[in-house]
Amino acid sequence: AVAVTGMTVLRRPSPMICPPNFKIHNTSTPFNRYIFIGDIHGSSDGLREILIGAEIISPNQEEGKENGCHRLKTEKSNNTVVIQLGDIVDRGKNASIAWDCLDELQETSLKGGVIRLVGNHEIDWIQGNYRGSRDIPEYRRLLTSRIRNDILNKKIVG
Repeated sequence: AVAVTGMTVLRRPSPMICPPNFKIHNTSTPFNRYIFIGDIHGSSDGLREILIGAEIISPNQEEGKENGCHRLKTEKSNNTVVIQLGDIVDRGKNASIAWDCLDELQETSLKGGVIRLVGNHEIDWIQGNYRGSRDIPEYRRLLTSRIRNDILNKKIVG
């Protein structure tokens, strides 16, 4: 997974670098920091590590917050757009947990504060190609259904 905030790399090489005044979209909310996260591949722990390192979520799972991915209500967090570049599924065994984490983050963020893109691995799952997946088949089936619904409901960009 790669995460970049402004010009600071949070994890792993080959990051996407953004100039300091980089803007993705116009919103009424003044976002001034962008974090790009790609290729989670079922590593819910890796996703949480990135979000904690970027000060988007708390390292302590809050009681009543199912996945511990409830967005912090701080100025830094509220001024940050999290862009997930797809490939949440395949390879790792916790794709459903990672998907739930991103759902919770999106639901607890300001409008436009989370942008989720569909990756080629999600498309593969929709087409029934589960190569490399270590998720339990029933979880794969349920998550594939959620992926389809999230695309149709515009929670993620397909």
